[in-house]
Amino acid sequence: TTAVQAPGDSPDNICLAPQGGLMVCEDGDGAQYVHGITRQREVYPLARNRQNTGTEDDPVWGEFAGVTFSPDTR
Repeated sequence: TTAVQAPGDSPDNICLAPQGGLMVCEDGDGAQYVHGITRQREVYPLARNRQNTGTEDDPVWGEFAGVTFSPDTR
């Protein structure tokens, strides 16, 4: 099968990882994550953005604008 578990809420900003696989940023409601997808099609959370630009009663969560890697893979 070629099915892949959807990474997160409204995934966008996709980047090829240096070791293969993909890095995907969410752009949805609630806390936002960067997810990785391995060559074996496994999805895992890598980072969570806890930036609340709203209030405690009416939170507005920031989003990751993209993933990038330097040429030396750091």
